Amino acid sequence: MSDSAELSSLAARALSRRHLLVLSGVAGVTGAAAAGCDGDDPPLAGACPVSADASVTVPTDPPMCGTEDFVAAIALSDLPAGCIRQVSRRNPTLRAFLIHDAAGIYAMTFVCTHTGCFLPPPVTRNGVSVIQCNCHFSEFSLEGVPAQGSVATRALEQYRVRICDGLVYVNTRDIVPAGTRVRPDGTTVNPDAGASLDAAM
Repeated sequence: MSDSAELSSLAARALSRRHLLVLSGVAGVTGAAAAGCDGDDPPLAGACPVSADASVTVPTDPPMCGTEDFVAAIALSDLPAGCIRQVSRRNPTLRAFLIHDAAGIYAMTFVCTHTGCFLPPPVTRNGVSVIQCNCHFSEFSLEGVPAQGSVATRALEQYRVRICDGLVYVNTRDIVPAGTRVRPDGTTVNPDAGASLDAAM
């Protein structure tokens, strides 16, 4: 059985995120993508099967983007509108969902705020995309807000994102307000405030 077929089979059996990370090995990025990750622009609607051979690549020695705290996570071309990717890297550590919705791109931890379990890719339930922890079944919206009744009571942290030279960079040391987005042209906007944040950075 090929690695890709094995991972798809495991995803179908809803194994924990930790098992999927071990099996995805060198790929580093699970191809957990929303329906329409082929470049169409539908509403975000859950995750596609995990694939170890997803064509998600980052140069081994990417250029710096601001400070050394920004980690090259994914090529912008691998994150079209309507897409969700789950990125896990070591040295430096990065564990984040990268989401490209109608307002832009944002990064959010995939570590549950209840006991630190790794969250699986989102699923669609009754037409709504949700992230449900496999450990104690806390449920989060795609904005990271815990659902009423979840044992997790804190929202998932969202990280500062920058785009440089066609790559999406994430700074996990810089927590940003929910709703902050980066457009593909690199402009940072908080849609709730309706104002560009670039001048303040």
